[in-house]
Amino acid sequence: ESGSSLSHERTLMKGRDEIWQIVTSLHVGGGDTIIDMAHKFYTLAVDHNFTRGRRTTHVAAACLYIACRQSKKAYLLIDFSDYLKISVYVLGAVFLQLCQVLLLAEHPIVQKLIDPSLFIHRFTERLLGKRDNAVSDTALRIVASMKRDWMQTGRKPSGLCGAALYIAALSHGYNYTKSNIVAVVHVCEATLTKRLIEFENTDSGSLTVCIWFS
Repeated sequence: ESGSSLSHERTLMKGRDEIWQIVTSLHVGGGDTIIDMAHKFYTLAVDHNFTRGRRTTHVAAACLYIACRQSKKAYLLIDFSDYLKISVYVLGAVFLQLCQVLLLAEHPIVQKLIDPSLFIHRFTERLLGKRDNAVSDTALRIVASMKRDWMQTGRKPSGLCGAALYIAALSHGYNYTKSNIVAVVHVCEATLTKRLIEFENTDSGSLTVCIWFS
């Protein structure tokens, strides 16, 4: 009995350490409050045996991401996957599975997926008629480089995703018009053009396309 409870405590401590590590490395504000919130989700994950067969770092990152979404902190899933040096799709799958286990499927953070890390690949597939992770990743990195004030408002950044996808597709040699993009992301062309102008005016816009492949 004491052996298993000791092991349980160790598992929880390991999770907390990982969460602390990510918070520190990514400079997530909120100190102990955000760590405690993420650790509550981690404890629930352990209680549901969700950590079995999964890496502690992946589960810890998913829990911290949920805490950040609830606290309206402007972090994207790709920030965490970059830190862990894993594919954003791998971490996205862990996050969505965890939401199912914790019965968060009806929660706004799942119902209103505003993080492009979780849906930009669908836009890419609709545009190209096939999966192309290189285009999705480039588009995602462009979105990640932009200002994130939309995350506080809880609006799905369709215009921003459209602009990023347009630039990404062109940079990978696909020749699509703005009308093609508009049909996929369902924003008007004026919004798309506005977002493209915004992008051109950022530091990122003046960088060459090469940087998105690094």
